[in-house]
Amino acid sequence: MRLEVVEGDITTLEVDAIANAANDHLWMGAGVAGAIKRGGGEEIEREAVAKGPIEVGDAVATGAGRLKAKHVIHGAVMGRDLRTSAALVERTTRRCLEVADGLDSAAMEERLRARGLVCAGGEATRLQELTRVTNKHLLPVGRWPMIYYPLQLLQLAGIREVLIVTGQQHAGDFIDLLGDGRVRERDGDGLIFDLDLTYKVQTEAGGIAQVVGMAESFAADEKLVVCLGDNIFEYAENEAIRGFADGEAGAQIFVKEVPDPERFGVVAYGKGGRILDIVEKAGTLDRRYDGPPSHDAVVGLYCYGPDVFDIIRGLERSERHELEITDVNRAYVLRGDLDVCRVRGWWRDAGTHEALGLIGTLIDETGVNKLA
Repeated sequence: MRLEVVEGDITTLEVDAIANAANDHLWMGAGVAGAIKRGGGEEIEREAVAKGPIEVGDAVATGAGRLKAKHVIHGAVMGRDLRTSAALVERTTRRCLEVADGLDSAAMEERLRARGLVCAGGEATRLQELTRVTNKHLLPVGRWPMIYYPLQLLQLAGIREVLIVTGQQHAGDFIDLLGDGRVRERDGDGLIFDLDLTYKVQTEAGGIAQVVGMAESFAADEKLVVCLGDNIFEYAENEAIRGFADGEAGAQIFVKEVPDPERFGVVAYGKGGRILDIVEKAGTLDRRYDGPPSHDAVVGLYCYGPDVFDIIRGLERSERHELEITDVNRAYVLRGDLDVCRVRGWWRDAGTHEALGLIGTLIDETGVNKLA
């Protein structure tokens, strides 16, 4: 991030963001605020007021309307009494810099025209006593609760609106931890997340596709990026996700070569690498195949267009009495409308005791959700 202090009319600057010394209700009256509103339009004030009121010392960013700048950062240096102090100005300035740093990050560029879904239900019986009193996705992995990693991945891709679907027993624990999605570090003032979270409860197990179907009203005809809450990645795959959001494909899945493909849904390829089929646990659940047709396992990161909900409504339940996400992906294959991306770096499913420890070590050694 590069800072520049200039003397003159900031409303004429062609920069990423300009700062506005605001009140806690973010009304834009006279002075600098009035000049910004006159130059950029009243939509700046409408967007700001919709985000307020905020605490004195806090800051928010809005669009810049007709101005040459991309954003206006509104820092609340005073309350309704219009009083401030050197300490408040310093605190607000620091907060404005944090907001500017988020806008400057390559991962926080223009928001995607897509929404996110984190599937965080299930009883996690493989983890035995660890999940007796809590949801698996709230267990520690490395220095964070597990649920933080898929949320970070979505934020790094440029997604802000995220739905979390979890079970009934521990839904309140997610709200206690994550609140509305604006989560600060406990040992500092930095933001871990600045998301707009929505929650839904899955009252009975019905498969991943059922969870995706629960997101129909939330998705609001936009594309949907789906993360399984226990899948953790070395790289955030932000470029591939952005490519899907900007592209024409109906769906996109991610694969990783594995030594034990019989445990997963895998891709079947034809000549020239053409996708022929998606096969779930070949030889056991899917008996059309004696064994896995490839070692490319489909991992827990999926991208879908708005028509995915029509596909889900037409599904029949499997032998497991679930709506299978493999059947959703196969429907796109049959239409010739599925893209496959290969996961870079490591990918792990945090579903066992051994995996929890291993993933924590990997995160310490290599990092997690790294950008391209």
